[in-house]
Amino acid sequence: MAVSVRYIVNGEEKVTHELRRFAARAMEPEPILYLVADALRAIEKERFAREGPGWAELADSTIERKGSSKIGVETEAMMDSLTKKGAEGSLEEVLGNVLHFGTNLTDEEGFPYPVVFDEGTQDGTQPARPLFDVNEGMLRMFTKSIQSYLLGLRASPRKMGDSVPSMNSYAFGAF
Repeated sequence: MAVSVRYIVNGEEKVTHELRRFAARAMEPEPILYLVADALRAIEKERFAREGPGWAELADSTIERKGSSKIGVETEAMMDSLTKKGAEGSLEEVLGNVLHFGTNLTDEEGFPYPVVFDEGTQDGTQPARPLFDVNEGMLRMFTKSIQSYLLGLRASPRKMGDSVPSMNSYAFGAF
């Protein structure tokens, strides 16, 4: 289905071509969704580097056991799955106009430890340390990038990931 308005100015159909390009881009959102995934990786990398914000400090017993006070990077597997494309457990899938992004890591017994990291334990022995922080500013940033893409302007993943604006995965519908 072609979206068009036909304006002929001095015999030239300028507007019609622009709307066709707009419609074509709207029908193929994959490129911008992959840029959104790149931005999400950058945001998560910053989140791990800053240990939050909002993450509870490790207990002294945990620091002693690990030999480090760095949160969430005992093996770096979970951090890598959210910050490195193609890392073990990394979830990045574009299905039509939806991006699924997150981690599906489990331990050797199949236990999804990112869920416990994100939500904490019911008995309170592990506090919740949300992996994602979805806020209005971040969603506006993605919306502006999608709008730029639709208009044929260049959307930069660096600009999209500049500001660090919770769940084990994001799902964004583009159109």
